[in-house]
Amino acid sequence: MEVVGLALTIPTTIDLCFKYGKILLDTCAVFKNADAQVNERVLRIQSYWKRTSVQLEFLQRVWKSLDNEHQEIQVQILQVLNGKLNAVISKLDRQANKKWKYVLMKESLDEAIDELGTWQRMFDPSWFLMLKVSSPFIDQELSKNPSPDSSVTLANTLRDSLRLEPTRKIHVFLPDDELKKARIEEISLASARLIQMAGSDKYQSFQVLI
Repeated sequence: MEVVGLALTIPTTIDLCFKYGKILLDTCAVFKNADAQVNERVLRIQSYWKRTSVQLEFLQRVWKSLDNEHQEIQVQILQVLNGKLNAVISKLDRQANKKWKYVLMKESLDEAIDELGTWQRMFDPSWFLMLKVSSPFIDQELSKNPSPDSSVTLANTLRDSLRLEPTRKIHVFLPDDELKKARIEEISLASARLIQMAGSDKYQSFQVLI
């Protein structure tokens, strides 16, 4: 795809993602308070979309700093997201008109959860590759997200760990009992891991030594 074509495509593609995301949340709101199991499913969908929307907003702001190849990949991945959102919305709409048949409703919500999870796993590698791009503009945009729960803030920690001289230094070796209590998450396409120590609301990065 030519550069001009990419520049024209991405605003429309991301805007369509946000449009479908809002429709999905509005559709799920119809099912809310049906029962505890349905509520849990709706909450998971809301959580998935919150993370996705934060990442989309960030991608929209740093788009011009990405190279052409990376932009092409992102456009294709976002088009997949639009396709998945459109499909699950159509199915949920059909269930909403069937007088709340709970079994079918739960199956449709489960499908929406699976589709969002599948897309997120597809998106994650390109997300982390984007964070490795050497660009002061990306650093500047990351600093605009102060929320400790934001996936972009978590990405800021990761980006800091990938610099040659990280601005935050942590201990390399941790006691076994502390590691057992900690929450550890893998990072796609990297040997580093993110760790959240017990009693802390912040993540730090560490390198896995083999």
